[in-house]
Amino acid sequence: MITTRVATRADQEILGRFGGALMRQHYASDPKRFLHVEHPEAGYGRFLVSQLSNPSSLVMVAERAGTVVGYIFADVEA
Repeated sequence: MITTRVATRADQEILGRFGGALMRQHYASDPKRFLHVEHPEAGYGRFLVSQLSNPSSLVMVAERAGTVVGYIFADVEA
């Protein structure tokens, strides 16, 4: 069973790993449209946890048996 919860600062490393994988997937599918960055994990994780206090953003993680297996990031821009 998969459950979801709001992300916390303690999730920074795993969020960075998932975010880095997403960046590489996007770049591989369309290198003219997406940015390629070496080792994006730390920056991506920092960015996502920086959004935790933003009232216009939502960062959640999905867990299976206590292990994070995915995330969602949503942001409303005015």
